[in-house]
Amino acid sequence: MDFSFTEHEKAFRKEIADFAKKELPPNWLEIGFLSGESGDWNHTLSTVKKLGDRGWLSRTWPKEYGGAGASPIENVIFLDETAYWGIPGMMWGGFIGLMICHLANEDQKKKYLPPMAAGEADGLFCLGYSEPDAGTDLAGVKTRAVRSGDEYIINGQKIWTSLGHHARWCWLLARTDPDAPKHRGMSLMVLDMHQPGVTVKPIINIAGQHIVNEVFFDDAHVPVTELVGEENQGWPLVMTALNMERSGAANSGTPRRILDELLNYVKTTKINGQLLSQDPMVRQKLANIALEIDIIRMFAYKIAWEETTGLVAAFDASMVKVFASEMSIRLMSTAMDIVGPSSYLRPDSKWASLNGQLAGAYLMSFPGRFAGGANEIQRDIIARVALGLPKAPPKA
Repeated sequence: MDFSFTEHEKAFRKEIADFAKKELPPNWLEIGFLSGESGDWNHTLSTVKKLGDRGWLSRTWPKEYGGAGASPIENVIFLDETAYWGIPGMMWGGFIGLMICHLANEDQKKKYLPPMAAGEADGLFCLGYSEPDAGTDLAGVKTRAVRSGDEYIINGQKIWTSLGHHARWCWLLARTDPDAPKHRGMSLMVLDMHQPGVTVKPIINIAGQHIVNEVFFDDAHVPVTELVGEENQGWPLVMTALNMERSGAANSGTPRRILDELLNYVKTTKINGQLLSQDPMVRQKLANIALEIDIIRMFAYKIAWEETTGLVAAFDASMVKVFASEMSIRLMSTAMDIVGPSSYLRPDSKWASLNGQLAGAYLMSFPGRFAGGANEIQRDIIARVALGLPKAPPKA
């Protein structure tokens, strides 16, 4: 088994690194590296436009839809390197772009793919999946889409909607047949977020950031032409999309960067006259983190190989989602332990270590256990699909 990269792939990785060094602010580590999409939105838009100009956002799309037909391993390199440098804007394209390429009709492809590939504001989608009573049990969605002539009338609520306050479109799962069995009677459609009847309310997360939202629909409208696939057949499409979303957790870029920052810190910081890098406990902890980062990298290679043969196995997507999200918590806990009390300080404190980024990153490591599906549910998928275990009996 050969894990080496071709000269073309090495050059592509260097091209991304050169882009980051040129286009990101010199103080990016201080102002935005770990802030995700909650940072300067104007900077995000300008950066994404440059990514689009290079054809990077649509790189893995089929050539007939404006992509380059790049290999899955090139996508691994792209996602890994952009995460390492903290390049913003990865919500453009991604799995929704691929879903549109493979599932949408030709008119929808012509409408949505060009602005998405170009990194334009009108190309940004948000996900309309979770609801207050339908998160872990996504089949319990209650948002209704009632057919009225040549459109659907939408009423209901979504929650935890990432970037709903910026998105132009919503990739919406709604119930079109309330009398159908629980896992049927749902449809996927594209809803215009810039219309009357759509209200977005911010949810400020535990780190004080505005990334997610509540979204309310009061007689919002979706033309029937914006139905994705067939009516009442949305569930298997959403399962495919979630599988693609979860497999995206196979990304070692961000933990690699945090490890590199920690390594630099322990090599240059002394406690009682001794470098932290000489402390046996510190060395053991960092070695464990390096090991776990490599496991994520191996997952990425395996998933890339699976993508060359067809769809990613559902249990592999669940496995990497569980491992990567829980590893993130272990990584940030280790970072906080090594740096000590100064890790709790925010960037505006002159005593803060590592640019005051650790406290926020530590807090933001926990939601990963739930995003894309709770880890308890992922473990159940692994037990049933990978291990062949029967379903647990219902509670009495």
